[in-house]
Amino acid sequence: MKALTIQQPWASLIASGEKWIENRTWSTNYRGPMAIHAGLGSKYLKKKELADYETGSVVAVAWLSLCVSKSEAQYQHKQGSESKIDVSWSEIVNHKYSEGPVCWVLEAVTKLSKPIPCKGAQGLWVLPAEIETLIWLDLAES
Repeated sequence: MKALTIQQPWASLIASGEKWIENRTWSTNYRGPMAIHAGLGSKYLKKKELADYETGSVVAVAWLSLCVSKSEAQYQHKQGSESKIDVSWSEIVNHKYSEGPVCWVLEAVTKLSKPIPCKGAQGLWVLPAEIETLIWLDLAES
């Protein structure tokens, strides 16, 4: 399974379902299940605030269904085009956390019953097999 390391508080917001767009400067052709890994640090939170969040762990699994530039999403929205996924162009463009330049649209987000400690990495990376097994077991039990 692929994984993406995301700083807090964004990883927790994704796990809760509130944030279903992840903003990146790059795109990927990958589509499918993706583990959401909460990184160890955060440039968005003070050290004291970061202590309230899970870090260094996989916290959720989502389905990466689309990577689209914010400008392309806006264009498609203005054209009245239909989206090929479960969310509309309007929802992508107007989502509270949609900033771009590339919006990764995450669907079917499932928070794990308990975080699974795991070392993260940069970019879109492959989970160790033993961590992936623990994730599937967690999902099967929920």
